[in-house]
Amino acid sequence: MALTQTPEEGLKVSNAPSDGKFLQYKDSSDKLTWADAADTDKIEEGNTSVECIDTDGTADDKIVFKQSGNERLRIGNGAAAGIYIDNGDPLQWGLAGQTLQLYGTTQGTNSISSGYGNINFTAGGVNNNTSTQHNWVKLIHSPGAGTDDTKVELYGKNTKALTTNEDGVTIGDGSGAGKVSSEGAHDLVLETNKGTNSGNITITDAANGAITIAPNGTGDVVIDGLKYPQTDGSAGQFLKTDGSAQLSWATVATSTDGEYRGWVVYDSAAAHTWTKPAGLKRIKVYVTGGGGGGGGHNVAESGCGGTAGGTAIKVIEAGALGATESVTVGAGGAGGDPGGDGASSSFGSHCSATGGVGGATDGTGSNYMNGGVGSSGDLNIRGQGSSADSTIDMGSNGGSSYWGGGGGGGINYDRPHGGSGTYGSGGGGGYQTGAGAAGNGGNGGAGLVVVEQFT
Repeated sequence: MALTQTPEEGLKVSNAPSDGKFLQYKDSSDKLTWADAADTDKIEEGNTSVECIDTDGTADDKIVFKQSGNERLRIGNGAAAGIYIDNGDPLQWGLAGQTLQLYGTTQGTNSISSGYGNINFTAGGVNNNTSTQHNWVKLIHSPGAGTDDTKVELYGKNTKALTTNEDGVTIGDGSGAGKVSSEGAHDLVLETNKGTNSGNITITDAANGAITIAPNGTGDVVIDGLKYPQTDGSAGQFLKTDGSAQLSWATVATSTDGEYRGWVVYDSAAAHTWTKPAGLKRIKVYVTGGGGGGGGHNVAESGCGGTAGGTAIKVIEAGALGATESVTVGAGGAGGDPGGDGASSSFGSHCSATGGVGGATDGTGSNYMNGGVGSSGDLNIRGQGSSADSTIDMGSNGGSSYWGGGGGGGINYDRPHGGSGTYGSGGGGGYQTGAGAAGNGGNGGAGLVVVEQFT
């Protein structure tokens, strides 16, 4: 059988075929001829495949497809088995166990592009009841000569999202905050070695979700160099450092001497009763007598202010106290011509203080008068005295107690009367009115008893 093509087609088969012959191209005659099996190149059709076999015996054992004189596809290349595209530079694809890689002999950027489609990297593996062997997909940048970092970069929407290098993994492109997030409404867990012998940090995905830090075993939670306790403390305890970066739970120390728990104040002139509270350790009591009243003014002289009551201060242990104790607050003396004396104050039988003296009617009656004084206290204080001077046209001020507050003296026709004292202070002396009448002295302040309680 002979096949003949037109001259425009260029090639023709002119000889007849026979059993065992192969179709061969003779470039010197522009013919396809039927050749014997011993010829170097052949196209063979088998039962299950079509083979292109190079059997010329040369060291460069390969089959090459060219376009316009340029190599486009090469199968085999001496000892290197594989498929090479475009002269072997852009793509090298090895056999089983080898690597599909972008390959270039010069520095530059090689790319795998899918246009607008997806690129999927899939590793085969076995996942059944009899085998746990799996394969991996790896992106590897092998180190080479030069000073550039060895790294692999992953991008999303043309923005660098992740970079790996010899130092580890960095997140983000360096222009803002890097972000790590779970896919969907799930917690994010950070751990090592797939959770084997590892603590973890869990960010809970929920409104008002917690962030949980859980060390492995007896490991510590260390924040800013401080190691936190591994168990909860008791109610009311606080964190305490040992000075070596270890925090622990500690109990607030309570003084065996008792802590201050407030006070009870008695400031009205009357008899009162104090009741001992449960758990009391001791009290500290202040007892001040009533202040003397200020003296009035007569036509000849200025009035003298009343003196202050004394003060006794005493600490009394709970065992020395009864279930109740009587409390007396002395009244202040009334202002008059002369002023009245203040009354004494006391706390049970433990301590007391006398009241101040009332002021004289005129400065000639007594040049100076002492105040009252405390008694049986750990500290006994005398109240401030008072005096009047006939050469000064004004009443004298009342004496001040431990708490202060003596009444001011009358000073002129517009303010002729003495002021009242407070908390055991004396009343001020009076001066004459514009009509020449006597100004009144001020009342002395009532005494005061204060009980500070310690439990």
